[in-house]
Amino acid sequence: MAKLERDAGGELLIRSSAHHEPHTLTPLGRQLLQQIKTCLADVEPMVTYREPLQTALRTFRGQERVSRFVVVAEAPTIGEAAARLSTDPSTLVRSIAALERDIGGELIVDRRRRAPLEVTALGRRLANQARKLAA
Repeated sequence: MAKLERDAGGELLIRSSAHHEPHTLTPLGRQLLQQIKTCLADVEPMVTYREPLQTALRTFRGQERVSRFVVVAEAPTIGEAAARLSTDPSTLVRSIAALERDIGGELIVDRRRRAPLEVTALGRRLANQARKLAA
């Protein structure tokens, strides 16, 4: 925060001495926040969220990882998906994590082997796009 304030040319926050009271923005802090919001409003939404399948297929071993993810999306747990794919659960988790990094978003919520599998909206979109392509 000190570096940001130095670069901005002054204090950005009025810090509260009591732990239960929130910090407040200084006029410079409000100005900087508005400039950030303006800049971010002009940024086009990430393509990966609109077209996760195209992005995923262009990555290293993309087609393989996508087809494996479709099996994961249909399984009740990571352990069950790993059994269906005849692979180790930790290998499958690493594959999903790499796919998430490559497309820029989370595909599943909990990676524990026996936890109920919860697929995110992005994960459902990717799996649905892959199923339509395969049909």
